Amino acid sequence: MEPPFKPTYIRAWRKERGVTLKALGAMTGLDHGNLSRLERGIFPYSQPVLERVAEALGTTPAVLISCPPSELAGCKGRTLSQDANDIESS
Repeated sequence: MEPPFKPTYIRAWRKERGVTLKALGAMTGLDHGNLSRLERGIFPYSQPVLERVAEALGTTPAVLISCPPSELAGCKGRTLSQDANDIESS
């Protein structure tokens, strides 16, 4: 059965960063049960939620919905650390 909402790459990014659902919930102020449903496409996401999760995971909302960590080099989205490195080097 297809999930009712478009799945995101939040779970992949969370695991890549070594963060548990409970820890991500604490970092974002969101219920870990809702985060689990969001990761599975059962719960809809909103821009404010994506922004909070992206900040906690050190990436951008666009990356969370378009690119898994393993394919970041081929994606148009960027992580916050990439942006910070570009600013520091200029």
